[in-house]
Amino acid sequence: MRVTMGPATSGGEGLFSSLRRAVGVQVQRHPAGEAPYDVDDSTYQRFDAKNSAFGRMVWDAEMQERFAGSMRSYAEVIATQKRGFRREDFALMGASWTVASAFKTRSGGHGDHQGLLRLEPFFAMVGRDALEGPWDRDHLSDGDITQMVKKAGHFLGASLVGIATLDQRWIYSRYFDFRGSGGQGNILFTKTEEVPLPTGQVKTAKVDPTGSARPQYRDDGTLVIPETMNRVVVLAFEMDLEAVSAYPSAVGAAATGAGYSQMAFTTASLAEFIRGLGFNAIPCANHTGLSIPMAIDAGLGELGRQGILITPKYGPRVRLAKIITDLPLEPDRPISFGVTEFCDVCMKCAQQCPGQAISYDKRHRERLSVSNNPAVLKWPVKADRCLEIWQRYGFTDCGNCIRCCPFNKAEGWLHETARAVIRGCSRPVDKLLVKLDDLLRYGTKVNPERFWGRGSDLRRR
Repeated sequence: MRVTMGPATSGGEGLFSSLRRAVGVQVQRHPAGEAPYDVDDSTYQRFDAKNSAFGRMVWDAEMQERFAGSMRSYAEVIATQKRGFRREDFALMGASWTVASAFKTRSGGHGDHQGLLRLEPFFAMVGRDALEGPWDRDHLSDGDITQMVKKAGHFLGASLVGIATLDQRWIYSRYFDFRGSGGQGNILFTKTEEVPLPTGQVKTAKVDPTGSARPQYRDDGTLVIPETMNRVVVLAFEMDLEAVSAYPSAVGAAATGAGYSQMAFTTASLAEFIRGLGFNAIPCANHTGLSIPMAIDAGLGELGRQGILITPKYGPRVRLAKIITDLPLEPDRPISFGVTEFCDVCMKCAQQCPGQAISYDKRHRERLSVSNNPAVLKWPVKADRCLEIWQRYGFTDCGNCIRCCPFNKAEGWLHETARAVIRGCSRPVDKLLVKLDDLLRYGTKVNPERFWGRGSDLRRR
């Protein structure tokens, strides 16, 4: 789905209206000022990226020892000649990560901003002289500018674009580079007016045209974000349904890599568009903050039992990125379409998780390990168990919880009708829909060979 814009004076209404037209009347906006989640602020603390399951692979000796016996190399997995894990499948997976991994971008990591996702502008093609200085925008409302940003986001490759007021609770307390040297640093918000100049020049107190300093790294590695950067543009990228249907396999993992490569290109390009207008932009994949609550704030979906975002159109079959900015944008309102109530009774992702990492319990605020952030009412996931399954597959992501989710459906009137029924229906009806989903064998793994068209007309093309 391409979420189109509504009237130029209302960017938020444009997002909601397009979702409503595309999916049905079940998508409802939260009232203005009503949070889409329940947080105990007396105990909540910003999450330290060091404690992610990936980060713990670098410093947690107990976790390293536990995983030592289950880790399999790509070569070992390829040698098994198992369907979905053959040479061609891993070649596709490697190819899918090309843009995400090249140029020091590392868009799957939680480290500092480098490569395509760096803090500094590129000023490619048009050049610095034309794109520095004040932007004459007196003829444009904030809604007009919001429409421009969303249009540019879709044009550059995003499947969904939403806007939110930046909630500083979702910013990491510290970033952590688990893919490289293990470097880390604090993330702080500041009101400083100082603007950094190129190396070797004296810093100046003169501010840029937006009236705020630029985001920068201090000498000690601290990432400083001006408090004026109080908007976040959240981007969702659809994962290929055919590849996702082959999870767990290297073919399924290629859908993940393609999502990260797409987000690296699109997020970097959209951030450069915003900079070209004279405003600050911090392009982030998994960097700097928690993407899922930002996406919920931006009206892209709700949190599912498996701990990931579920969208009205693509279900959980999306990858997320975001851009923190001070560009004046109109926020979208969070939405609801029955996910929480449906997940209360469904349990399919928990039942089909090979690592039993997904909870069968009701939502609660406790954490199961340091990889969970407490105080938020949700279904916490045992991230270490999830990652352990990845190890068994040669460090390809499992994806069972995405594949089997009843919200993961192709377009069609029957599926759109089912989505419309979910919103506001009773739990017995939800249970009936789950049984029908099982009866029709939705979400079952398909033979990865089908992706390559073997045994079909595609083979002769």
